[in-house]
Order: sequence, then C-alpha cells, then structure tokens
Amino acid sequence: MNDARVSGPDVLRGHRPWSLSVSASGEVLMFRYRRRALASARALEQAVDSQLACVARLPEDARRRSADHLAELVGLARAYRAYAKGWISYRELESRGRIATARLSHLRSPHPAAAHLTERD
Repeated sequence: MNDARVSGPDVLRGHRPWSLSVSASGEVLMFRYRRRALASARALEQAVDSQLACVARLPEDARRRSADHLAELVGLARAYRAYAKGWISYRELESRGRIATARLSHLRSPHPAAAHLTERD
C-alpha cells in the first residue's frame, strides 16, 4: 500500500504536532494525536475498571479516598477524549492534566486526624 503523508508547518522545525495519512484508496485515516489520546483514555479507563471491585471491599475512609483517586483518573480520561474529538486544545489538556496531578498528589499526602477539642475545667 502506498501512503501519502501530509504534515503541519512545524515539520521544518523538527516538531510534528499532527499528521494525516491518506491511503491509496483515498481514505483519510485518523490523526496520530487522536489515536494517542484515545489510547491514553482507554488505558486510564482500564486502570479504573480494574480497581473498582477492590474499592468496594475497603473500609469507608480508604474507600472514599480510593474513589476520589479513580474519579480523577476518569476525569483525565474524559479530557483525553475531548482532546481527541477536537473539543479542547492541547494547552487545555495539559492544564487539566496538571490539575489532576495536583489533586492526586494532595489525595496521596497524609492528612493528620482532626484534633479532638475538649473543654478545660
């Protein structure tokens, strides 16, 4: 099969943000960045799916924290899918990724138990 490649203007600078393949039959194949974004979304969703059964067996505190972790991963997968569909820019995807990473880091950090306040006699 003989493919023709069409690339963006940044190829001259060594950066190839997108490429479009046209097969010999003239069928337009999916953009490379879309395939990568969809693959990332699938990987995140598979990670979440594989952990769901485990979360149900955890004690309440751990379950809540694990559910929050998984929710962040689902949100990030949604961002990747939105990027693949062209609904958000790469910059917006990066921003959402940074936000999700910061939230996950916060969830992982140990939170001291709240101090019990007592009345002094």
